[in-house]
Amino acid sequence: MIEPLEQAHAINPFLLPPCGGVRSKPLCPWRDPEHESYYVAIADSQDAFEKFKARMTDVVSLQQRGHFVLVVGEQRCGKTSLINRCVHWLDGALPKTGVRPVRVDLTGGAPIGKPQSAANRMKFVCERIRDELEVGDQLLTDNDLEKLAAMTDQPERFFPRLGRVLADSVVLVVLVPRIHELMDEVLDYASMVGQRMILLSESSLLSGKDVLAAADPETQPLVLDVGELKTDDAIAFVRARLARPGIYPMVADEVFEWLRNEQLKFYTIGSLQSVFSRLYGDLLENDPTYGTDRTVAPPEIVRALLRYLRENGD
Repeated sequence: MIEPLEQAHAINPFLLPPCGGVRSKPLCPWRDPEHESYYVAIADSQDAFEKFKARMTDVVSLQQRGHFVLVVGEQRCGKTSLINRCVHWLDGALPKTGVRPVRVDLTGGAPIGKPQSAANRMKFVCERIRDELEVGDQLLTDNDLEKLAAMTDQPERFFPRLGRVLADSVVLVVLVPRIHELMDEVLDYASMVGQRMILLSESSLLSGKDVLAAADPETQPLVLDVGELKTDDAIAFVRARLARPGIYPMVADEVFEWLRNEQLKFYTIGSLQSVFSRLYGDLLENDPTYGTDRTVAPPEIVRALLRYLRENGD
């Protein structure tokens, strides 16, 4: 049995703060700074993050032209977490260069439906940006806001004008709602984004290779590709979570050997997170032996994986 003191420190290491958080949600260090320590150096995501940082270190370039960043990859592979990490990095890096990032998050609230045209979706984004700037910290004059309001259905005019009226000391960082299969939408953002702004979005259906092939070389977006989770990435993720402070069972060594031999394969970081967080949640709630003396064996993970697959219709 777990002693009372141990019970107070018994946690599910696969859940996020605060207070364990939702079972499976993206990391968001710009909202919850503690999340920064939860990122694991998984190959594709880490390479994409380094690529982003390398492109965004030229402040003069940011002031002279804008950037559209598109993160691509299959569902639940960590695209949103990568975007949030990039935004958090901008929050810390840009002020050191004398530039103030102003964040506008348009990813919450009612989603934009897939059947809409790219033009209607972009109009929605322009309207939301204009509204956010109106109630923000008075970056723009009333005259500028009025003129922008008249252009929300003309993004080819809205974005360049917005970039021109922003102060040199400001970079607007906009989290754009995810893009579905609309290639035109991606190409339009890439060609219209104004100076002094960084727009970031994601897509599960568009190929990064196809986007770059279709884009004008002069206005190509920065494409960050999050690939399939490799076995060593899965092992690194589990080991990193098990290294966090707290009292909980370990994972038996043969589980890692099994994963490395690819007898049990996880395809996305989201599915891996779901399987282990649900397994540890069930053990924490129902197993009186929950603690550091216990180990999680392969059959338990197989049962958790099968349940996950059934729940998701796979």
